[in-house]
Amino acid sequence: MELGFLQELSFNNGTPGCQEVQWGTADSNDISGDGGDVTGTEDESAEVEYVFMPTQDTMDDDDNEVTFRPDHLGDFLTARASTLKRLSFEGSDLVGFNLFEAHKNIGTTTEQEARPATSTSTLCTSGLPTLALKYLNLAKTSIHRSRSVVEPLLRQCPKLEILDISWNFDPPWDEFQWSTLHQHCLNLTSLSIGGISSVDNDQLVQVVRLCPGLCSLVAPQSNLLSSVLDAIVDRHVAGLTGSQGRSTAQQPAPFRELDVSWCAGITQDAIESVLQHLATLKSIKFSWCQQIDLSVFRCRWSCLDLLELEAQGLDKSAACDPESKNTPEYSMFEQISKFRSLKRLVIGSDEVSVSIENGFGLLGSNGGGRMDDPVHMPLSRLEYLELVGVEYTMREPELTVVADSFPRLTRFHFGLGLVTPEMQAWLSSRRPDIHQDEQHIYY
Repeated sequence: MELGFLQELSFNNGTPGCQEVQWGTADSNDISGDGGDVTGTEDESAEVEYVFMPTQDTMDDDDNEVTFRPDHLGDFLTARASTLKRLSFEGSDLVGFNLFEAHKNIGTTTEQEARPATSTSTLCTSGLPTLALKYLNLAKTSIHRSRSVVEPLLRQCPKLEILDISWNFDPPWDEFQWSTLHQHCLNLTSLSIGGISSVDNDQLVQVVRLCPGLCSLVAPQSNLLSSVLDAIVDRHVAGLTGSQGRSTAQQPAPFRELDVSWCAGITQDAIESVLQHLATLKSIKFSWCQQIDLSVFRCRWSCLDLLELEAQGLDKSAACDPESKNTPEYSMFEQISKFRSLKRLVIGSDEVSVSIENGFGLLGSNGGGRMDDPVHMPLSRLEYLELVGVEYTMREPELTVVADSFPRLTRFHFGLGLVTPEMQAWLSSRRPDIHQDEQHIYY
């Protein structure tokens, strides 16, 4: 992504500083798959972003919500209502703000006469400013009450497309009204809620149903439930069955990205339904889900154009036959070998006995094809490989696959003891361009 210019500026009274960034063309390698700018239209030559920098002066010792003038941030946003497209508060402290408090009576006759003329596009019927924001980052942001900052801000962002409220653990975030999203932010395309334990799943289902552009849900370590995944599948199936009678604008967007790693409420049935129906997926992550085991690789996967797959920490099904040649690991490698576009692969486990002895070779050749023929290299586009915790030391046959079958591989992350120092040296001699990273800390 090109940067046009970078300018520093800060508020008075010790408020958070910010950076003003003019964005050029978006990165064409994003997983949205369209290669375009996900935050702007084609006729917009540049967009402005403000990044608020966290400071130590933004919260009083007595936790008083009116440490600063309550409307300070509201004034800032109102002045840029029609031009500001991207805004980040990540890591900032907004405890001292009560957003738009000074603007609630702006619609009265007296107020309107006293103020300069304002275009109707800037002010909505309630008198509050309508913001042009398309990207909003509230990750790791401290607030006093969600109704003081979060809801007032979201209510004024009808064009919002990308929202990140992840990793907010403070109690005030437990009060967040999730219905605000499907009532006021109907243009959402991407939602990040990782680490939040107070997700209102019923309201999130409504977000899936009422925000047809939503194509990315990143929710690791959250209390997300299978009902949300079911809603995603239902929306997709309904879009397929009703496609003949709908215009393109009415069609739900193809779902591209799903991350439910470490989500205890996600069942195997729900994830298998996603894998079977969402052929448009480019990235899926379901590592360390308690209710999902390795047999998930035996179901039918329709998403064969995956760019990212993370499936660590999956147990073996109690029904698997240890004497059978078709072990869960073999099924896993057999399925992975079908992903010809895969760039990132994360598998293995620190706690579950998973062996690569039976099946890893499937990643190196296809149907007995020559190893020097790219057509027969299933993972010829792989750039990142992570294998951790398997009960098997990689020997020359497996490392030959790594060296010869992954021509674009630049990083190989492996569990402690998986690759001996001697074999690490052997791999370095064959592929000095691969950065080897041995895991020493288990989480």
